[in-house]
Amino acid sequence: MWRKSRNKPQAGFTIPEVLVTLIILVAILVVAAQVLFETRNAAERQRAQVEARQFARSAVEYLHFMLRGSTDLNTRNQNFPNPLSLLIWVAKDSGSTTIPVQVSFDNLTAAQAAAGFGDEGTDLLTFARADNVLSVPVVRWPGNQHAATLCFEFTLGCPDSTLNLQLFKQATGAHMVGPKEMSEVFLVVGDDGQAGFMQITDYQDGVNADCCVEKERGGLCNNPGDPADTTPVRAIKVQRSPGLSGGLNPPGGYPNLQNPRAELGVRYVTLRVRNGWLEQKNSAFDPENPNDGFFQVLPNVEDLQIAYLFRDGSIRNATVPRDCGWATNCVPVQDSTVGNTLPPNHAANVIGLRVSITARSTTEMPITQEPAARFLRPAAENRPGATVRDRFYRYQTSTMILLRNRSPQA
Repeated sequence: MWRKSRNKPQAGFTIPEVLVTLIILVAILVVAAQVLFETRNAAERQRAQVEARQFARSAVEYLHFMLRGSTDLNTRNQNFPNPLSLLIWVAKDSGSTTIPVQVSFDNLTAAQAAAGFGDEGTDLLTFARADNVLSVPVVRWPGNQHAATLCFEFTLGCPDSTLNLQLFKQATGAHMVGPKEMSEVFLVVGDDGQAGFMQITDYQDGVNADCCVEKERGGLCNNPGDPADTTPVRAIKVQRSPGLSGGLNPPGGYPNLQNPRAELGVRYVTLRVRNGWLEQKNSAFDPENPNDGFFQVLPNVEDLQIAYLFRDGSIRNATVPRDCGWATNCVPVQDSTVGNTLPPNHAANVIGLRVSITARSTTEMPITQEPAARFLRPAAENRPGATVRDRFYRYQTSTMILLRNRSPQA
């Protein structure tokens, strides 16, 4: 009987099957790569968006913290408390008269930006903050004599005279300028609320070695208003010349104050945007030395805009196009608040600020992800938006800040 012959079964794949499999694998890889690249692009876009948002929010929170408690500790004028919380103008000596000097700005011009004031179109603000509430009587105020000795009734460190002088230097912000110590500029306020700036230029360590010892008035610490007054007093004697005591004063301010007190805790702060950074200076802005003292706070801040809320309910610098018909250079007017009827647009009538910040991503999106430059810096308050498009993601946020020391009088 013959065996039936059987063909061995074929193993593996046919060429058509292999080709189909390869085509399917290639399709899967292509789809996976597309998904991967799109996911990466989406992640990069999200990073840029979140980055811009976080920078903007951080800047607004910082400004809110700094501005909310702005105060010059001057409550002696009940009608207009804290009149120098916002410092818009100062009076600078010019021969026998004074000239107004602007220290807060709206929409910096190209010329101001080139001079180093800040980025073109952004705002700059100078305001007062209180590090502490230390108020010290001035035993002897020399009036109009700027190059003169002053005496402060400062006794926090007594009976230790060395400690007392050390605490006084600390309270006044003593720092080395050349070979000697000078103070920071601080406010001195009279009975009626009139104020002046003062700077100590010589602490006279030798003279004050026994500053905790009670002595009769007389000599350098006499009472100009009553030369016969010899009431014993413990005092620290200092010099205030040349410094800024004579050449710079608040608008309408003058050094002939009655029963003045030194508000040693008041310090002025300036905020601006320059070269894409939010910058701060712990002193009033100086147009003659616009970059002195500034340090960087937050990066990627493109715009800072400030609108002023006044006591009568009006809001200025809040709309485009920019209109400076309400005040010179679109900033509040500022002169003496003592004995005057203030106009509605006076700086002492500002009860709040609306602050708008525009921040952007650190880098532009690659052209492979954003083929078209489609982004613009948006308009904010009275500054129009940009016209040149780029690939930076941006985020804009605003906050309304009521000045704590003025809002009850609104």
